Amino acid sequence: LNTARFINQHYKDRKGSIQLLNELAISYKTNPEVLKAIAFQFQEMNAKNEAIKLFENVFLLRPNYVQSYRDLANAYKENDNYKKAWRMYMSYMLQGKGLNDKTIGSLLYNEMEWLFYNRKNQVGMREKFLPKNKTINDFRSEARIVFEWNTSEAEFELEFVNPDKQIFVFDHKLASNPSLIEDEKKTGYSSKEFFISELGGGEWLVNINYLGNKKPEPTYFKVTIYSDWSQPYQTQMTSLFKFEDEREKVQLFVIK
Repeated sequence: LNTARFINQHYKDRKGSIQLLNELAISYKTNPEVLKAIAFQFQEMNAKNEAIKLFENVFLLRPNYVQSYRDLANAYKENDNYKKAWRMYMSYMLQGKGLNDKTIGSLLYNEMEWLFYNRKNQVGMREKFLPKNKTINDFRSEARIVFEWNTSEAEFELEFVNPDKQIFVFDHKLASNPSLIEDEKKTGYSSKEFFISELGGGEWLVNINYLGNKKPEPTYFKVTIYSDWSQPYQTQMTSLFKFEDEREKVQLFVIK
């Protein structure tokens, strides 16, 4: 993974990097955590079709994980295949599993609501869908940040510091938040979204304190920042972070 990233970033050899990642995916075709790390790297490189193939493979390996439905649907959406994306979301909903919660269900529903408000005519929607927000203006936000990690054993703390130096911490540790970790493993998800309705005039700092994953392999975090969420001029940026050892708090990025 490191070599493929180096080839792409330093030698600008995108084709060679994709070839190496595809060979790696064949070697680890039965390991969903490695496949997700490779898919994350494809998404950072904007290699959309390659990412879809891996998420389809992960879905076959983990058909009972809600994250498998979400990841594949999101990959379809990013490739402008809105019909397939909607069918993936609905195929999970039609199993009778609720989405009205504050974890992965909320994330899925928000992404379905985005399709409803922004791509309704392209989705081919046959079902009745009730958005939580009355209008698209109520749904919009200045920033949406989605964190995803490739292994459910990862423990960490995410810290958001607003321009007024107020701190919000998302605690993802077994010792202090066992109910969340238990729900993640039971339902099968490894992601979290955050909204910033008003960025203000200063800087938001986003930090992480990584605490390991009980394994010798590293943890890969994919972070997608959606600026002007659900606005006509919405943009997004995807970054991949690798954490190998426990470490003190480090700054991931700054949002202005």
